[in-house]
This record gives sequence, structure tokens and C-alpha cells, in this order.
Amino acid sequence: MERKKNVKNFSVRLIVCIMLGIWSQTIFSSEVRSEESSLEEFTLDGRWSNIERSLIPTIPIKAYTDGYSVTIKNQSPNCDITIRILSEIGTVVFQEEVPAAETAYMLIPVDSLPHGTYILELTNTYGDFLQGIFNL
Repeated sequence: MERKKNVKNFSVRLIVCIMLGIWSQTIFSSEVRSEESSLEEFTLDGRWSNIERSLIPTIPIKAYTDGYSVTIKNQSPNCDITIRILSEIGTVVFQEEVPAAETAYMLIPVDSLPHGTYILELTNTYGDFLQGIFNL
């Protein structure tokens, strides 16, 4: 009789743990989706070499902002990148050189900057240059 009671208690605990796991996963995945949907992509113009050559040149880097940070995603992290953010009047408000190994995903906090229009500039040692305008 004691064994049946222990098995029943274990089964109930197992079901509760599974349900809590499913519930927490649902909450986490909806938070991730809402974070991604709050990112607004802004256009980068310029020239950026891509290792995979194609007839149509593509820029392997995309930039997004959510008003609190600038996210840069690089599909070809093969070189160091210098990141600069300039104000509307051309003052450098942020500058950092990021080693190639860390350029696949870059996150720059901009929540301390005043509201306004900013310019994101990306350069590398090969002479590639990208520029995009975003608003906070």
C-alpha cells in the first residue's frame, strides 16, 4: 500500500513539473517574440565586401533599433569592424572597434542618448563602409 502511495505522489509531482516546464517555456518564447518584434530595422547604404560572391551584391549586415539599443547582425563575421554613432550635427557619440570574432552579433546601448536622429557608421580595414540613419 505504501509503495502505491509513493508511486502516486511521484506521478503527481512529475505531472506538475512537466506542466510548469510547458508553462514557463510558453511565457519565455512569447517574451522572445515580443522583443524581436519590437526591433525596427533601418537601412544601411554603402559598400561591404562579401566572401560569397554573387551577381547581385548584397550587404551581409543588418541593423535594428528598439529605442534603447542598436543591434547589428553580421552574416559574414570575417573582419574587425569599427562602429561609430554620430549625432545629427556630426559629433561622435559612440565609437568602438570590434574584433572579427565578436562581430556576428553586436549590441550597443543608446538609452542614455537624447531623443533625435543619429547616424550609424560601420567601417573595416578593407575600405568597406556602411551608413544608416535611425531615430531615438
